[in-house]
Amino acid sequence: MNEEKLVSIIIPVYNCGAYLEKCLNSVKKQSYQCIEIIVVNDGSTDESLDIINRYAQNDDVIVIEQENQGVSAARNRGIERARGEYLLFLDGDDYIGEDYVRTLVETAEKNKADLVIGGCTMVDAEDRVIRRLVPEGYKRDTQEEWVYRLSSVWSHLYRKKAWVESRIKFATGVRGEDLPVALFFNYTCKSIAILQTAEYYYVQHSDSAMGRAHGLRSFQLPMEAVRDVMEKVHDIEVHNSREFLEYGVLKAFAMFLFDLGRGADWQIIERLCHETEDIVFQYFPEYWKNPKCRWKSGIDMPFEVKGAVWLLVKLMQFHVLKPFMWLYCRIT
Repeated sequence: MNEEKLVSIIIPVYNCGAYLEKCLNSVKKQSYQCIEIIVVNDGSTDESLDIINRYAQNDDVIVIEQENQGVSAARNRGIERARGEYLLFLDGDDYIGEDYVRTLVETAEKNKADLVIGGCTMVDAEDRVIRRLVPEGYKRDTQEEWVYRLSSVWSHLYRKKAWVESRIKFATGVRGEDLPVALFFNYTCKSIAILQTAEYYYVQHSDSAMGRAHGLRSFQLPMEAVRDVMEKVHDIEVHNSREFLEYGVLKAFAMFLFDLGRGADWQIIERLCHETEDIVFQYFPEYWKNPKCRWKSGIDMPFEVKGAVWLLVKLMQFHVLKPFMWLYCRIT
């Protein structure tokens, strides 16, 4: 690269003092130094703010403080402040490899990409590797699985211009706030590239977001935000595969119902069933015809994901989603 492009690294922080120093150290040690670090303290009540201020004294760190409003509001504040050509999101309890930013930027520049999808390594609180996810490839219209297998915003690099032009924001007050944003950019970005590394380290611990989401008693899912995205993509030029977008939405709804919904009260699941069918029937009225939803479609997805999507399609097609989920609630 002849000229290094500024990357804005946005780090939302809420009570992750036990992990924050490792996170910030991993950013400080990046081999690519044309970065701005934006840390948004979302009303932490532990030692997180002290750690942030200590780093801000010695390094060029932009610190934003706000009352506790959630990770979505924190990320939105960070985006508003960002000056970089690229945006990168890093949660305050995760960390990144030394060459992570450099390889993402090089991939973006080489491919003139608006979005680069990297892999991730899931580790526990003691840094023991649980699982590695390394994307295997991307080809518009025919090989888009990995952008929907990694439907998050961390482990991705975004060209900021795409955010400015779309005016998209993270939905506040919900869990799974990444999903609608990821769906939107997966479908609309003109150029997407894959980075076949797993240098984003996603730390799974008892207080992590997904660890506290099962049963859906304390959290709202981003169903209205998904609906808003579906409305938004109808008003813009189509760029990528509609079938893959449809599959990505069905995959997310299957996870909400069959995974996060385990142990939930029937009233919560009944409402989720209604919202699922309402969105699918309105925006994908011929969903059961999608060849990627077939049991033996050949799509590059884990067996359990393919099975869950196939099951959801069949339950909706034969109008038995609610009775099935009523029984599911009582045996899980």
